[in-house]
Amino acid sequence: MVKIARTALHSSLTYINSNSKKEKNEALIGQVSGETLRLWQPGFVRVWDSIPVEEAEPMFFTVECDKFTKIVNSCTTSVISMLVKDKKLHISFGKSRVRLPFLESVETEVVPPPDTVSQIVVWDDFIHSL
Repeated sequence: MVKIARTALHSSLTYINSNSKKEKNEALIGQVSGETLRLWQPGFVRVWDSIPVEEAEPMFFTVECDKFTKIVNSCTTSVISMLVKDKKLHISFGKSRVRLPFLESVETEVVPPPDTVSQIVVWDDFIHSL
């Protein structure tokens, strides 16, 4: 079982939803390794995020992003518990229990974001003209 702060998960899902150009019912891939939940939204614009977890065990899931976000938004407690069982993500908070079925996916892990380097070349003539 994994326990995670609702505010951290909510912030991460808000970030992912606002930055990805996703189709309706797009998959959200999650993986817990160590003390971190890594989330990845594949698609036209790929978005990654990582969240520290309070209690952790290795876990991998692929669920519908919109449904998962709605469940987290409806949570009234400060901590959300998640467990993977029978190709479903079991989410519990307070007295509520929700089972979210997995989406079919070819992914077996969260792909790390690419290393990028930004570089701007400015000619010395331009600098001297300032």
